Amino acid sequence: MKNLKTIIILLFTYLGYSQDFEGKIEYQITYFDKNNVEVNIPKVNQLMGEKSTFITKKGKYKQITNSDFMSFQLYSSNEKKLYIKNNWNQKESDTLFYLDSSKLENVSFKYEITKNAATILGYLCDKLTVKDTLNIIREEYFYSPDLKLNPKYFKDFSAFNKNKITDLMKAVFLKLSYYYPEFTLSMTAIDIKKIKISDSEFSLPPHKAFIEYQ
Repeated sequence: MKNLKTIIILLFTYLGYSQDFEGKIEYQITYFDKNNVEVNIPKVNQLMGEKSTFITKKGKYKQITNSDFMSFQLYSSNEKKLYIKNNWNQKESDTLFYLDSSKLENVSFKYEITKNAATILGYLCDKLTVKDTLNIIREEYFYSPDLKLNPKYFKDFSAFNKNKITDLMKAVFLKLSYYYPEFTLSMTAIDIKKIKISDSEFSLPPHKAFIEYQ
């Protein structure tokens, strides 16, 4: 009987994540000043971008942003490496960096979850507010439980606290805000497509140099 209960629990756990979101999300990136007024900061726009495309399937994701910094990201839970390309200059655009996602340790943080905080593209979203140890808000995520993401794929992704953040949301985000001292960056979904993604989407791009990020 005990073994049967264990099997049932595992079965329902599997079924709960058998419908992980697979598809593509388009984001618009905007910037706000301290008074929450949208601003145009050309150097920041160029550095961090104005739009981004996120593609995901079963523990893999690719993100392409029209930015100089981290214009390309590729992650596979099988390899536990985050591959990165920058567009600082022509020389570096031929270089593929990689980050061992488990090398950077988790950082202490506080958090709050607000249920039914907003509706984005028809999805009712909860809000995860992330604060540092001084209780200053650093990040806010809006996510819908309808767009599931199994946290097991990121359990070793300690860099940027991604494992802990993903475990709290168990979903892809539809809006993310980073709070910096001088401005706020907000990335908001403007289109969501639930579509089948080919494995070829997650192939490494052409590169002449391969360097570990330090």
